[in-house]
This record gives sequence, structure tokens and C-alpha cells, in this order.
Amino acid sequence: MLIAAGFDKIYDLGPNWRAEPSHTPRHLCEYRACAVEFAFMVNESDIMRVEEDLIIAALKTVRKECQKELCLLGKEVSIPRTPFPEFKFPKVYDILEEFGKRIEYGEDYDKESEIILSKYVKEKYGNDFFFVNRFPYKVKPFYVMKVDEEPQWARSVDMIYKGLEQSSGGQREHRYEIIIQQIKEKQMNVNSLEWFTKFFKYGVPPHGGFCLGIERFVKQLLDLKNIREGVLFPRAPERLLP
Repeated sequence: MLIAAGFDKIYDLGPNWRAEPSHTPRHLCEYRACAVEFAFMVNESDIMRVEEDLIIAALKTVRKECQKELCLLGKEVSIPRTPFPEFKFPKVYDILEEFGKRIEYGEDYDKESEIILSKYVKEKYGNDFFFVNRFPYKVKPFYVMKVDEEPQWARSVDMIYKGLEQSSGGQREHRYEIIIQQIKEKQMNVNSLEWFTKFFKYGVPPHGGFCLGIERFVKQLLDLKNIREGVLFPRAPERLLP
């Protein structure tokens, strides 16, 4: 909505909450995130370049300002090469099948697939970071932009770090008629989403972004087994206080 209001670049740092009863080593019910959204982009490649710059700047700052803490934890921070490797569906299926992991064409992959791809990237490119792009549209929300010439795929991007998804994002659909069409395709109520869609009638620039979970990033940076090890007061399905 802020993009529609004329704010070209939005960077939000703050808390987020999840209602799902997720008992996993990578989820929290309350977490901090860096949410980025910007306008006048060409395509989802612009999003990847912005996220790379953010990651590099963050790692350089940590390496410069947190040497005492890194020494205490016995960790070193290395700066990855850019651009990060990028893999698109449906090519992702072929890579996974080489390693004995078969995913039905047109379906989403799973967490095991992220680990397999990460090992592949580390061995072939020597990088802990990479992007997965062009996910199957059917598993994505209505507001994600399709690839016009290949509408079964979405301009949707995940960033993976050491075998774990760190962010999801991509290019949003800004064309009013197509947003309405995609709401109907998802069998959702057009009227109930008017609060969102009505602004697009007047013209919204091409835009997109991503949301990066900070605690999850710390988990991978420090090679923690559980995300809760890096949080002072972790909120989980069974823990609200303190």
C-alpha cells in the first residue's frame, strides 16, 4: 500500500508473529525481520541484487564490529562472492534428480531439497548463499507475478544460506486486471479483497521485495542447531512468558 502511495523504497525492521504450531528448530512464534519493498524495478533480478548488497553489508559490519563476540564463539565470518548462484524451476527438478531426489513436475520442493541444493552449490560454486527462482505459481499467493510467457511459473525468489531458506520474496503483480484474474484463479472472494485491490485501479509501478528473518540468519551464521539458541527470550507455541 505504501508503494501505491508513492513511497519508492520501504525498509522495515521489526517484530513479526506466526500463528502456526511449528515445533521445528527453525521457527519462532515471534521473530524479527528485515522487510524490503521497492518500486520501479525491471524484474525479480533487481530484488536479488538488492538482497545481495544487504547481506554483504551486514556481514562486513558484523566482521568489523563483533570480533570480540565472534572470538568468544569461535566463529569466523567470510564475505561471499557475488552474484550469488541462481537456479530456476523447472531446472531445479533436474538438479535434484541427479542426486536421487525426484519432485513431481509443477510441485514445490521440500526442506531436504534445500539441503541437497546447498551441498551442490557449495561443491560447484564454493558459496553458502544462492537463490531459487521461478517457483510453481500454484503454490504462491495471488499477488505474486507470473512469468507472462510461462504462466505456470512465478517471479518468486527464495534465498538459501547453508541449507536453510532465509527469505522469500519476488516481484508482485501491479496490473489491476491481472490481480483480479489471479484472485479468481485462486478461488478467493474478490469483494473481500477490495481493500487491497482498489488502489491498483489508479496505477501502481512495478514493484517487489523480500523478507529476511534475522534470528534465522543468526542461526545459520553461527551454525546453531536450534534457532532458540540465538534468542534471548524465544517465543514458541508452548512458551509465551517470560
